[in-house]
Amino acid sequence: MRSRLLSAVIYPAKMASIDHHSLDYRKDRPLRLAVAVKAAFPDGSMTASGLRREARRGHLVIERIAGKDYTTLNAIEEMRALAYGVGIKRSKVRPRHWKSI
Repeated sequence: MRSRLLSAVIYPAKMASIDHHSLDYRKDRPLRLAVAVKAAFPDGSMTASGLRREARRGHLVIERIAGKDYTTLNAIEEMRALAYGVGIKRSKVRPRHWKSI
């Protein structure tokens, strides 16, 4: 399995043939967005551009190294916790651009 992952890093075209959900990624390991989205959302309901959009909104931590975007599975779990409102009163949450009346 490790050689398949290594060959996918060297040859990105092979990434489509790997079942990313079955691979055992460490939750704190930086992953390219395309790999992270396949591991965290195996049904294909989220895309790398969707993760970038969430990062622009301030919901997801993304590292940019050499012009490439990386995130961790922990960061995606934190984003999902924010979406579910864990520890946040939903009635008090407002977008930043709203002003107090």
